[in-house]
Amino acid sequence: GGDCGPDDPMTFPGAIDLPDDGVDQDCFAGDLLSSQKGLDLTPKYSPQTKDAEPELMVLVSVDALRPDFTGFYGYSKYPTTPKIDAWAKQAVVFDAAYTTGPYTTIAMPSLLTGLGMGQMPGYISDLFEERLSSPTVKLPASVETLAEGLKADGFKTHAIVSGFDVNQNDFNQGFEGSEIISTRSLDTADEVTAAARRWLAGQPKGKRFLWLHYFDPHDPYFHGVQPNFGRSTKARYASSIAFMDNYLGDLLNELARQPKTTVVMVSDHGESLGEKGKFGHGYNLHRHEARVVMAWRGEG
Repeated sequence: GGDCGPDDPMTFPGAIDLPDDGVDQDCFAGDLLSSQKGLDLTPKYSPQTKDAEPELMVLVSVDALRPDFTGFYGYSKYPTTPKIDAWAKQAVVFDAAYTTGPYTTIAMPSLLTGLGMGQMPGYISDLFEERLSSPTVKLPASVETLAEGLKADGFKTHAIVSGFDVNQNDFNQGFEGSEIISTRSLDTADEVTAAARRWLAGQPKGKRFLWLHYFDPHDPYFHGVQPNFGRSTKARYASSIAFMDNYLGDLLNELARQPKTTVVMVSDHGESLGEKGKFGHGYNLHRHEARVVMAWRGEG
């Protein structure tokens, strides 16, 4: 993996390179010298006035979407995401985004709160109990969600979700309204997008936050979804993504033409499609299940 010191546990790509010690700990450009300039890695941000802040913020989460099955991450076997690709040309696309856990009830709370699993009181033990007796695991009321923060800042907040019920899991904290399109594993991109357009049409102005969760790439990858790329597991998976793209892609490109709008697209986790003999997700931390899509597009 590019490790220039395989026998030295302190030397590997991404390690801290101690200056002037004659050792290239991070396997990049030789030993770091204190005399080198231009090494300030502190992020620089353009100043943003109050007038430039977004009025519409949309979080689009997609269940079980692998980056390497999307065109804007380089996939080319099937035309899975031509419309989203067009949107992503003007987006910031993150190459190394990873989930906090390859399972929705692990990943989604962190996505909604910015907290790691160990920072949510009781959530890990509740999740363990869920695996044993299947009660509904709930997001702790003591943590602040993104929606709660934005609502406190004057945003109207709404969630449109397919695949699970945010009301049962208390993932709806801070959302003034929520629509559950389906709790089953179905391809519902057309319905989620239609519901999103209805809500946006009813809220044409002001500070708004909308969360959309698309479920289409999740198993069992129904055969017959259009476009239909074939019957193999990977072909059916790609077909579900392309079906979603046909609806979500149009919505993303419409939102991109609106002023003061910021859209974030992210997947909650990836999916194993036969790699290392595994299918589905929630079983390991290999890249197929852990790496996620993340792209941001907005002004400023």
